[in-house]
Order: sequence, then C-alpha cells, then structure tokens
Amino acid sequence: MSIRTERVSNVIKQGIANILERDFTFSGLITVTDVKVSDDLKNAKIYISIFLTEGKKEDVIKKINSEKKQIKFALGKKIYLKYMPEIHFYLDETIDKAERIENIFKQIHKDENK
Repeated sequence: MSIRTERVSNVIKQGIANILERDFTFSGLITVTDVKVSDDLKNAKIYISIFLTEGKKEDVIKKINSEKKQIKFALGKKIYLKYMPEIHFYLDETIDKAERIENIFKQIHKDENK
C-alpha cells in the first residue's frame, strides 16, 4: 500500500465514521474499523464493526449498503478527491472470531483441569 492510498484510506475512514454517527441512528454502536482503497483509488472496501442491543448485524449492513449513494455524496462534500471511489461496506467479524477462539481456549483449560 502506497503512502497516498494509506492517507486516502484514513481520510475516508474518518469521513465515513462522522457521516454514520451524524446521519444514522441504530440501536447500538457502529465503528469503522478499516478502509482498504485499491491502488488506482477507484474502489474502497469499508469494514464496520457493529455492537447491537437489538436486531441483526446483517440488517444494518444491508441498510448502510442501500444508502451508499447518499453516503458517497456526503463524503464527497467532506473530502476532496479528483475521483471519489466506489464504496462497499462489509461486516468486520474480527471481534466475534476472537471471542469464539477465546471461548475455545477456556473450554480446553476447563477440560485439562478435570
């Protein structure tokens, strides 16, 4: 990843986080965990971590993806790029996977102590 794509990723990450916080209301916490921009700056994959008190995470991602044109428009007002990349939102399941692995380790230790 070049320095330019890294800087663009960081700017997009901050902009998307502000837009989601300001314009969307969810029953939980949404965090932009990572943005990966292609080398030609035409596409951006945005990874979101979701902690909900009610509802499904997949429904939130569907809602955000259905509003991505408006999000891209709002992002274009916040940052200046010659070409605004196409944005695609993905659910970041890293925390869920880490929790599952931790539970497996706890179960292994529990079995060893018996």
